[in-house]
Amino acid sequence: MAISGTALSAGYAAINQMSYSEEDGFLASVNAKQFEAFRGSYIDLGYEVIENGDLWQVKCTSEIFQTSIPQFMHTYVHKMFHSIPALYIVNPVHKSTRFSQLAITYMLSYFLGMLTRYFPTHWIALHSSRRGDYLWPTLHATQKYVELVFPELTIELIHDILSQREAEA
Repeated sequence: MAISGTALSAGYAAINQMSYSEEDGFLASVNAKQFEAFRGSYIDLGYEVIENGDLWQVKCTSEIFQTSIPQFMHTYVHKMFHSIPALYIVNPVHKSTRFSQLAITYMLSYFLGMLTRYFPTHWIALHSSRRGDYLWPTLHATQKYVELVFPELTIELIHDILSQREAEA
């Protein structure tokens, strides 16, 4: 897909293997084709990228890892019922900020809500073959993602808190 002559690429890369230790630091094998689009953001954070075929190695020292933790996401978008979601490394939103998947999903919900509530004419135009409708597939996929994932992430959070309280009691 291209917008105004600029090619869009995914900001996520599948993690094949991952490890961390204080001595060796962080090491992850990622899908090279996916990671290539945003590898510069991790190089800017101090990570080293070693190109090796279809799987690239992304690594850093434990000091860099503790100051610039990678942004991770699970694949709730592609997840099938009762399956284990896969882990992805994603392009950080900001150099020094990391958000939980629940927080990112909430922000997406908030933005969609603001669009539909305060700009209903634009919302209708997006899926009515009018100006700007090339964004509709992305917005529709975002809406479906929020509908599927937000309740599940919220229930997981509540379950984790209740489990933690039971363990403490």
